[in-house]
Amino acid sequence: SGIGRLLEDHTLQRPTRTTLLNAVTATGQGTGVIGSGAAGIPPSFDASLTGTGALSGTLLIQGRNTPGGTWCTLASLSLSGTGSDGKSYQATARFMEYAANLTALSGTSATVTCTMAD
Repeated sequence: SGIGRLLEDHTLQRPTRTTLLNAVTATGQGTGVIGSGAAGIPPSFDASLTGTGALSGTLLIQGRNTPGGTWCTLASLSLSGTGSDGKSYQATARFMEYAANLTALSGTSATVTCTMAD
């Protein structure tokens, strides 16, 4: 019927999880990833820091709307703790492409992973 069809037409898809950084051990920007937009809302990001002892790292979540254009920083996530830490960020606007940029990392066997749900 009318309402059932309307709801069926506007059902959102489940977001796709994409790894932007996978257990990286050195600073630098990961490869840019084009957002899928499948969920119909801006993406969310999860970052985790693991290692041994005192750890710290800074991760920038970046976006841009032009291929090869300048990246803008959407969020700066400060990670620190003993053995592990994690942070999340929910974007408030959609961009064409997203990247994670690890700008600082310290600690024994420290690694950072960042994923995007889009």
